[in-house]
Amino acid sequence: MNQQDSHKQDLQPVFIVGMPRTGSKIYKNIINHHSTINISPEIFYLTPKWIREDFVSVSQSLIGELNNDQDLERLTSLMFQNKFFGTYWRDIKGEEKDMLALLKKTDKSYKEIFIAILKFDALANNKTQLGAKFPVHITKAHSLQKWFPSAKFVHINRHPLAIYNSQKRKHLKDKKGITKKLLMLTKVFLATIIAYRSSFSFNRINKNNNNYKLFEYEALTKSPEEQVKRLCEFLEIDYKPDMLLPPVKDSSYQLATASSGIHAASSTKWKQEVNFFEKIVFSIFTRKSFSVK
Repeated sequence: MNQQDSHKQDLQPVFIVGMPRTGSKIYKNIINHHSTINISPEIFYLTPKWIREDFVSVSQSLIGELNNDQDLERLTSLMFQNKFFGTYWRDIKGEEKDMLALLKKTDKSYKEIFIAILKFDALANNKTQLGAKFPVHITKAHSLQKWFPSAKFVHINRHPLAIYNSQKRKHLKDKKGITKKLLMLTKVFLATIIAYRSSFSFNRINKNNNNYKLFEYEALTKSPEEQVKRLCEFLEIDYKPDMLLPPVKDSSYQLATASSGIHAASSTKWKQEVNFFEKIVFSIFTRKSFSVK
C-alpha cells in the first residue's frame, strides 16, 4: 500500500461516540475481538476545559506550536511519560521511536497527529482499519466529522438518569466530607445534563446520515443478538455468536454473576437509587429525548 492509499484509509475510521457509562466497552470489545477494525481506548484528544485538560491543550501548554522535529520529539516523550489523561496513554503499547517516525511523516497539524496516534495503535494490535472509543468528548464530536467526513460513527445512548447515577457512584465514593461531596455531585449533575443535550444535538443533526447509527444501552441488554447484528450490518463485518459474550470489565456490570455476556440487570439499577428531586430536575433539562427508530 502506497502512502496516498494509506492516507485515504486513515480518513475512514470508526468512532464510538457518546457519553460515559453507556456500555461503550461492550461495543469496543465486540469490534476489536471480531474484526480487522482497531478501536483504540479513550484518548481525550479534545475535551471541554471545564472537564479536564485534553491532549491538544496539554501539548500547547508544554510545547507550544509544533514547528519542527525537535518539537515532535518532545511530544513523543510526553506520550510515553504518561503526561496525558486517558486509558490509551496509561496503557500505551509500542516503541517510542516508531511513534516518532509516524509523527515526522505528518504536517504537524493536530488532525495529522491524531491520525498518526490511531495508526500507531492499529499497528501495535496488527489491525488494518483505524478507530477509537470516545476519542473526544461528545461536545467535540462535530470536530471529528469535519476532520473525517467519511468516518462511521457508532453513537451510544442511555437513559440520562442511569448515566448520572453511575457517574455519581463512581466519583463520590472516594470523596471525604460533605462540602467535597456536594461540589462533586453538582459537577456530575451539570456535566451529565450538558453532555446529554450535546449528545441529543449530535443525533438530531446526524439521524439521516448513512455513516451514523444510534445504539441504546437498554436495547442492547434486552435484545443483545438483534443489536449486535445491527452493529455488524452497519460496520459491514460478519456476525459471530461469540460477539454476545464480551468480557465483563465495566463497573456498570456490578450485578453481573458471570465473567462474560451482556447483563440486563445493569440497565435498571438506577431506578432504585435516584431520588425524587433528581428525577424532576432531569425531566426538565432532558425533556427532549432521542431513541432508535
